[in-house]
Amino acid sequence: MNHLIRNAEPKPAKGSLAMERRVRMAKVSSHELAEKRKVRLRDRVCRWPFCSCKKWKLRLEVAHVVSKSLGGSNDADNLILLCVSRHQGRPSLHSGDLKIEPQTSAGTNGPVDFFSRDESGRWQVIASEKSIGISVAVGA
Repeated sequence: MNHLIRNAEPKPAKGSLAMERRVRMAKVSSHELAEKRKVRLRDRVCRWPFCSCKKWKLRLEVAHVVSKSLGGSNDADNLILLCVSRHQGRPSLHSGDLKIEPQTSAGTNGPVDFFSRDESGRWQVIASEKSIGISVAVGA
């Protein structure tokens, strides 16, 4: 019995696992903050087409196109700048009434399509970007 104790792995120092977790979280947080800065510089304004948020001086937020809980990343190609209304209001990305899909493999670093649900609950394209921030209404 005594030989088992001598060969056992040493017990980690008290609080070391929590410290490792804090270091990992700090790395993730700094990466996400850097990516959000890139998105704010890239987009500058709410990218939702024909949004009147500038008139109402709504707060701008960096939103995930594909939610982190569904496998989305914290990289700039999965983030887009939206006003608080289009990000978390009603209808919004969070409510599931709006959707954004990239047109190219560049993700949101390139043009995207904007979708809204119609009365029957089907997705309907409302606008497409020609380039970042330049939208054209469907049917126009």
